[in-house]
Amino acid sequence: MKLSLGELYELAEDRPLTTSEIHKSNDYYGHATILKQYAKFPLQYQIKAVIEHGAFGGKYVEKSDIDSPLPAIFVFAPSRYVVFREKTDKALFSIGPMLNYVPHFLDAGALNLEKQKLGKNLLVFPLHSTHWRNVKFDVHSYCRYLEELGK
Repeated sequence: MKLSLGELYELAEDRPLTTSEIHKSNDYYGHATILKQYAKFPLQYQIKAVIEHGAFGGKYVEKSDIDSPLPAIFVFAPSRYVVFREKTDKALFSIGPMLNYVPHFLDAGALNLEKQKLGKNLLVFPLHSTHWRNVKFDVHSYCRYLEELGK
């Protein structure tokens, strides 16, 4: 499916975040919705924990995640658990990557064939700019880092 430039801009338009979540950023990229579908919770259920927004390197944490009145935080990796433990006494749960909870578009057999065809792979979402932040980084250095990480 090929999109026109106009269709691409329409898809990328800023939209208001519509969510019933207590911690609104839980539904950035639909994280709360994905977890509720996986756990077979009603979509109107409000998760009583913060869901870390994305995969961050280093010791960075979103201030709003730490300052939230919710009693727990879901992080994506054991390394992030360590970072959060240094910054909060809240209950922490390392739940793994969000992709673990997304339904597959392929059945088990087709998924196995695709994995055999692709072999080992690494999916990366680089830090990104938004209308609140402008992110700049050395792309070549980042690629070298990913090459090492992929090994």
